[in-house]
Amino acid sequence: PVVASVLTGTAKPANLERNLQLLDIQVPETEFAKYDPYTVVQKLG
Repeated sequence: PVVASVLTGTAKPANLERNLQLLDIQVPETEFAKYDPYTVVQKLG
């Protein structure tokens, strides 16, 4: 099969790597907990 790669929103692979590094942030668990009442599947424990 033929495979193609698309770099969405950027012209160069280096820019994509930079953008992904900027998104690599730590979100506190308390922020995710705010959405617990709205989730379809609840976490166990």
